[in-house]
Amino acid sequence: MRIDHIFSMVFDDKDYDHMEDLGFLCDRTMNVEHPGKKFCSFIYFTNNRTYLEFVKLADVGEFNAEFSEEVETHGLQRYNGISLQRKESLKEFYSKNGELLDEYLPNYFHRNYNWKENNDDHLPGWNFLMFKRPIAKHTRVWFTEYEKRPNSSSSTKKKKEIERNPNSVNTFHSVIVDKSSRNAILELLDDDGIIVRYGHPDINFNKLGVVQAIVLKADSFLAFLEASGAESNYSFDGDLAYRIERDEYCFDIIII
Repeated sequence: MRIDHIFSMVFDDKDYDHMEDLGFLCDRTMNVEHPGKKFCSFIYFTNNRTYLEFVKLADVGEFNAEFSEEVETHGLQRYNGISLQRKESLKEFYSKNGELLDEYLPNYFHRNYNWKENNDDHLPGWNFLMFKRPIAKHTRVWFTEYEKRPNSSSSTKKKKEIERNPNSVNTFHSVIVDKSSRNAILELLDDDGIIVRYGHPDINFNKLGVVQAIVLKADSFLAFLEASGAESNYSFDGDLAYRIERDEYCFDIIII
């Protein structure tokens, strides 16, 4: 089981603009709209096929109307999310792990990629395994399966992974989560290179969700500083780092 992507909810493009200023590849033509006036922007990390997502709530009223049950489940209007992925289909995964997953009240559903035009017929799209009972505090943890798009041997997301970030930050290194967040599902993680750390001596940010920070690794930290024009403002594991501080609803971002 691997981490497919991690998201945080925001009200504007401030954080995404900041990432672009730091030399990340921010292709706004790739933005995706989801129900509830949620507009999603992405930054990809080629070294371990994972991406960071910024979910902008363009219309809070419409979002609350569409997702009132979900907001109540996670206890916050703005929450973070961790999407997990399996090599086998989600139906196969559930058939093998139903006893473990049933505790969290799973809900399987499909959404077409072109859901705005047609979401009645089952066309290529996303398959989701969501949970009505939270797996982690103020954090949506779920499973995503990507179906092949029409006339394509791979998804748009996989094609996008070919492009590397010009600032040399191309590895999603680790996720720092609250010490109290251990559970049977998260313990299944055997990710291809992403480290999940339950607490860290350098991290005490008092975030509302379980994810306190994510750590991104540059191929060369010096190259990152030169490309971004930034200066080191933090120390992580005894080495120079750069920290992007965000509000209590969003995890911080640390570059090493």
